[in-house]
Amino acid sequence: MGSSRDEAGAGGGDRTAHINRVLRSVRKVHRLIGAGDRADEVVQRIALLLVQECGYRASYVHVPAGSDVPALRGAAGDAGLAAILGELDAAGLIPGCMHEPLASGQVVTRHAHDPACAGCPVTSRLGPTDEAVALPLRMDPTRCGALLVVFHPGEQGDAEEIALLHEVAEDVALGLRTLDAEHRARAQESLYRSIFETMTEGLLLADLTRDAGGRVTDVRVVDVNPAFERHIGQRREDVKGKSVREVFGPTAHRPPYEAALGGTPQTYRVYNTPLGRHFRITLTALTETRLSFVFDDVTEREEMMAALAESERRYRVVTDNVSDAIWIFDVDERRITYTSPSIEQLRGYTAAESLEQDLSQMLTPASYEEMMGKLAQRLDAFRAGERGVYVDLVEQPRKQGGVVLTEVTTRFHVDAVSGKLEIFGCSRDITQRVQAERDARATAQRFERVVEHIPDGLLLFDSALRLQYVNAASCRMSKRPLGDFIGCPMSEVWSGENLEVVRGVVEKATAECKAATAEREVHMAGAMHHVVVTCIPLLDDARELVQLVILVSDRSDTHRAEQALRDQLAVHAQLAKVGASVPGAIVAFELREGRMSFVFATPAIAEIYGLPLETVMRDWDAAASRLGADRARVRASLGESAQKLTPWHDAYRYDHPTKGERWLEAWAIPERHPDGAVEWHGFIKDGSDRRSVERRAARMTSMYQALSDTNEAIVRATSERQLFERVCSIVERIPGCAVVWIGVPDATHTKLLRMATAGPLSPRVGEPELRLAADPASTAQPLICQAFSQDRVLYRNDLTTTSLPTMHGTVSGSAIGLPLRRTGRAVAAFGVIATETGYFDEEMVKLFEAMALDISFGLEAMAGTAALRASEERYRSLVENLEDIVFTVDLKGSFVLVSGSIARFGFTRDELIARPLFQHVHPDDALMTEAALEDVRRGQPSTIDIRLNDAAGRTRFLRVSMRPALDGAIIRGAHGVMTDRTRQHETEEQLRLSQKMEAVGRLAGGVAHDFNNLLCVIGTYTDLALDAVPEGDPLHQDLTEIRQASNRAEALTRQLLAFGRKQLMQPVIFDLNG
Repeated sequence: MGSSRDEAGAGGGDRTAHINRVLRSVRKVHRLIGAGDRADEVVQRIALLLVQECGYRASYVHVPAGSDVPALRGAAGDAGLAAILGELDAAGLIPGCMHEPLASGQVVTRHAHDPACAGCPVTSRLGPTDEAVALPLRMDPTRCGALLVVFHPGEQGDAEEIALLHEVAEDVALGLRTLDAEHRARAQESLYRSIFETMTEGLLLADLTRDAGGRVTDVRVVDVNPAFERHIGQRREDVKGKSVREVFGPTAHRPPYEAALGGTPQTYRVYNTPLGRHFRITLTALTETRLSFVFDDVTEREEMMAALAESERRYRVVTDNVSDAIWIFDVDERRITYTSPSIEQLRGYTAAESLEQDLSQMLTPASYEEMMGKLAQRLDAFRAGERGVYVDLVEQPRKQGGVVLTEVTTRFHVDAVSGKLEIFGCSRDITQRVQAERDARATAQRFERVVEHIPDGLLLFDSALRLQYVNAASCRMSKRPLGDFIGCPMSEVWSGENLEVVRGVVEKATAECKAATAEREVHMAGAMHHVVVTCIPLLDDARELVQLVILVSDRSDTHRAEQALRDQLAVHAQLAKVGASVPGAIVAFELREGRMSFVFATPAIAEIYGLPLETVMRDWDAAASRLGADRARVRASLGESAQKLTPWHDAYRYDHPTKGERWLEAWAIPERHPDGAVEWHGFIKDGSDRRSVERRAARMTSMYQALSDTNEAIVRATSERQLFERVCSIVERIPGCAVVWIGVPDATHTKLLRMATAGPLSPRVGEPELRLAADPASTAQPLICQAFSQDRVLYRNDLTTTSLPTMHGTVSGSAIGLPLRRTGRAVAAFGVIATETGYFDEEMVKLFEAMALDISFGLEAMAGTAALRASEERYRSLVENLEDIVFTVDLKGSFVLVSGSIARFGFTRDELIARPLFQHVHPDDALMTEAALEDVRRGQPSTIDIRLNDAAGRTRFLRVSMRPALDGAIIRGAHGVMTDRTRQHETEEQLRLSQKMEAVGRLAGGVAHDFNNLLCVIGTYTDLALDAVPEGDPLHQDLTEIRQASNRAEALTRQLLAFGRKQLMQPVIFDLNG
């Protein structure tokens, strides 16, 4: 066309030639855009084509930046206009005449005096009859560029020419979109190739072949990563093309190819004999013919586990079978890090529950305050070099209520490996022992009170027959201050006939080594008294005389003294029945001759059962009849408790008269009466609020899991129907969801056709199609149809059958309808029905909206190019099925990409994207992590071991490998892999813990030895007291109980000595039911 088109308007021939040149340019656009071309070079070629080939005055191409592609600009033509466009381009500005095409996507023709272009430096250079046309370049639904063509002075484009230019713009946009897709595919492939090369686990890719029957006949290696070469010791070029059997040699089991091809990754273990190594292999099907094998060398772990198992087998048998609770306390963290299972016998909490409690929950407030003060003092003493064993008495709350008195023996210990300061402790329930001591003191006090108040005279002599003790009654009988005779021989205490009587009884008692009695009329205090003199010798084990007890009884006062003693014992028995108060309704009920009845209940039972207290006490069935389906189970559990006399604990539903269904919890201890009836003592409380919170927590947990599973389904789905079916099967697993329904409109948009449905009620209300009303706002149509027609989320929490006129059956509860969009418009409808009213609260609605948005994104992704989908699907499947966490961070250390396996730590991708890596790294490892990132910024790969706090606050131990993420020669960030080494770390900690247990065992043996010495003294003095008290005396039974308790304690110390000294036990066969 040349440099001017002045002659072109003079005749039709020139005009036709110009149109032909433009038409040739349209065809030439396709040849200007080739695979692998740079997009910025392409737009410059287009601008030159329009000026040089078509002869326009100037042309300008502008495409705004996308999420992962830069902005594109190209200009050619008139020098003045080109200079202006260059200045605008450098300033990042856009000519005003291009604003409307960029915003609305419409073709716009501009003139010099067009008000819409006021101040535009391009159109301001046009003459009065000059013209410029701006055409849209549609890149995607959210991004639109523009092509500006400036005609020569006096020229204007007709409809045919503008149509051809519009065709040029559409071809340019198509070509640029294709280049964008290729760019993304190459970037994605580069990303996953980088991950493939940097993985710490060995990875092998293999293709399989089948026979005519579909059975796998051969699996041959396609590629391996560098980690495979390190683990297996074979080079990549040596194993490519070989069968998997040739590479690994014969194994005990054939790899589970068929199970992996079914869609579920398979994990199995093999032992490589030539290498002498154990490997854990994860087998995943990437496609129908492509498999991936991920190798993890677990040899050290297997050996460590074997050693740990052997160590645990030796020491855990001992610790698990002693009644004392053995524990370890971390002084820095102020928490228990280990406790033996016997803690459950002590406090009612399992070992796992005890580890979750802090010290304030394990002690009563008074004991906690006391022990915190002692801990501070003992820490100062320990750091000053003092070493010792401490014994304390503390009170600990029991899970079933009440308090247990515990003797705690502790000593400080510094861990040789970690350097941590710990406390080794042994807790023993001394409630019975303390009670026995209290009973013994009470008995002694009662004995002294009885001795001081009985009318009988009591004198205690030593083996040399010198007076050691005399009671007040003896003084009253003799009218002499016999206390003045303490330490004097018997001949100075009595004289004359009285001395002869006493000597005769003493000689008889000492000769026969048993009590002797003489009844005489004696002269005392100026009068004759009929007395009974009893002499009781107290002998040691060698039957040598230790002490001599002489009782002088005035028979006239005997009845009065015995009655006083009986009254004292009756008061003691009454006081022993006083019990401690517990929360909830305290109850006592019995099973007598097959009938249950309440014996006692506090007034709180009336509020719990919603019945008058008199009704509950009078009629057991008044409350039992409201248990519904749980009645038989509760009765069975009570029957088992009555038969075995085991504690009863149960949770059951109760139909409250005013509150509806409530969850009640009950605890009780049974005891059998002599007549065969069984009586339980315990309490009942209303636990409905706690169960409601637990149910909601479980539902929210399932919802978050469903979101994660939906994202995985989006990645794996190959068609819309498959995606919809998987979403329905995921949502139906959420507790309370009864119907899940997804449909798409028919060609006339008058009906929604079912694509997928699921749920326990779907056979009743899952209609094959739902009719759309002509009026989108019509409430006569189902809620899901309204949501689709109005293109917005709708939900109701008071659902009845009137809300579902086209569905079968009776359904009440809640419902939600959500539109599923693609390219900005609704293309499907997603509905869920729940059988619980008020189910869709604000948080649940937001989560379902997030799920619908994810599904919409999945529909958008399915509309992409096949090449991008295949490449992304192949590598995403590889990464998402890895146990390790694959991630990408920018140069600042913020997450750009993270794999779905991060959910194992309780995080979601959205929580981490654009967040710094340091946010969850343990503070002590932050500097090491920053140093590793700095190495990557310098272009060096780095591998570090760090600690990371997961969403629940638990510490995880990770191995992080990173390498630079390159964009050409520029480092943009880092690609990396996180390997969770928490289990391996815990295994190592458990090995160290078992070694600590051995030290604790030695400590227990030492404590038992010292305690056994004390028991010997208690037993000896008890035997002496038993010999001194007649069998018919009430005190004799009390002393017998003390002796039996001492024997049981001695048996316990022998067990501890066996634990601490490797002493052989002597098993004895006994009848558990005897």
